[in-house]
Amino acid sequence: PPSLLNVYNNAAATCPGLPWQVLAAVGFIESGHGGGRLDAATGAVQPPILGPALDGNGLARIPDTTMSDGWAHALGPMQFLSTTWTSAGRLAPGRPPGLRPDVHNAWDAIYSAAAYLCGGAGPLTDLDAAVLRYNHSQKYLDDVMAKAAEYGLGVVVGADGMFCPVAGPVAFTNDWGNPRSGGR
Repeated sequence: PPSLLNVYNNAAATCPGLPWQVLAAVGFIESGHGGGRLDAATGAVQPPILGPALDGNGLARIPDTTMSDGWAHALGPMQFLSTTWTSAGRLAPGRPPGLRPDVHNAWDAIYSAAAYLCGGAGPLTDLDAAVLRYNHSQKYLDDVMAKAAEYGLGVVVGADGMFCPVAGPVAFTNDWGNPRSGGR
């Protein structure tokens, strides 16, 4: 959404090698960018987003004594487990000083997701591994990368504003003036 575009851009810029499109794709896959619950002025997501219990019934089995039902749940718009949030949670720039990072604040969650994807080890060199670290599923990686492509990942914009939708290496041969087949 337009209210989060700068947040995704600026958060991705804190991790060299992380395209904003990938970070935004994670936000889309995890909660649809807050699922219509976002306060664009504060980043707050109300009501809070709580994923299903990870109790082993079709999902991973992860106990969490901090949750009322005793099971881990993914929390917030970027769907962090509470244990991951404890180490990865970041306060987004521009939020009032003295606040603690809030998993239910989209701005904090997006900056935290960028830091988590980056892994704290300098420039990101293996984007696929970073996304798989976020969620250990090949389908998840495929879904994130497909959404990132929809957001323009791999599209090159030239100096004149024209788009070149060719991904990957491109070959060009300057054969101006060479004879054509058939002696033409």
